[in-house]
Amino acid sequence: PAAMGVLLTLLHADLRPSAVITGGLFALIPGRALVAAVQDGLTGFYITASARLLEVAYFFVAIVVGVLSVLYVAVQFDAQLNPEGELRAVERPVTQILASMVLCATFAILLQQSRGTVLFATLNGGVAWVIYASIAVTAEGSTVMATAVAAGLVGLFGQLIARYHHTSSLPYVTAAIGPLLPGSATYFGVLAIAQNNLDQGFASLAKASALALAIAIGVNLGGELARLFMRAPGAGAARRAAKRTRGF
Repeated sequence: PAAMGVLLTLLHADLRPSAVITGGLFALIPGRALVAAVQDGLTGFYITASARLLEVAYFFVAIVVGVLSVLYVAVQFDAQLNPEGELRAVERPVTQILASMVLCATFAILLQQSRGTVLFATLNGGVAWVIYASIAVTAEGSTVMATAVAAGLVGLFGQLIARYHHTSSLPYVTAAIGPLLPGSATYFGVLAIAQNNLDQGFASLAKASALALAIAIGVNLGGELARLFMRAPGAGAARRAAKRTRGF
């Protein structure tokens, strides 16, 4: 995606390279592994949580190194990649909601989910984008807070749907967090580093990490909230036994 964005810049195409590169990064960001890692940590499986977080770190390092290498070469060839020309917030609610739902549907297909889960994941992603845009764009609130709240609802609805279908919540959650993934923050951080603006670059990458953690924590807390009010038959006794075995 970075090479395609640079090529469009050099050809002076009437497209924003930031949009092209950011869109390409969405397919690479390890959202599923991050959610699973935080979920393992919250449920007490610290070894698997650490291993999955290490996998996430490797993914992010690979993304940063790959994109940074291409952008560094592009800067040497005087490609006009402007960090200020970032994605502009345009008030097109219907178009943005439909686009977020299409993105979720394509993520579900990319992850090879069963057909019965695609529609629910798509609708869940549309709800997530509505909540995020309401807080971050309409109310001009914090993007991290908006991401966490939207991800929390994704986890809540995903867990409720999973309980109804007696299955895992991951198929209904993983694709639905697609519109919330920090693709633009990652790209602009790497671009700033390539242009030797280290402070701005690391600040943007830190924001991307904060958004990623907000997604993972929000999804898992939403799922735990659903479990709190929808206990399965006999779950109370099993939970008490589990606490006794862990020293509580």
